[in-house]
Amino acid sequence: MSLLLVSFFVEKGFYGDLEQWKTDLTNGLKSAAGRPRKDPELFELRKKEEELIRELKRKDKALAEFAARVVLLKKSHLLFGVDEDN
Repeated sequence: MSLLLVSFFVEKGFYGDLEQWKTDLTNGLKSAAGRPRKDPELFELRKKEEELIRELKRKDKALAEFAARVVLLKKSHLLFGVDEDN
């Protein structure tokens, strides 16, 4: 960082880690509130992940229900003697 820039910051009352401030400013990693910006790609990926998790839970429940029905059907055939062909 140039000496002129450092002296300007010191003159205006900006103290602290000037290199870190410069890095944050140039990289654009910090917003005015000091929090990292939300990456739109990350937001979309998280949204897609949540959607996939919901879909997986729904399909898992449907599969469990179908498996229970198959078990009940087999048990009823054993109890009542129904042929598999009918």
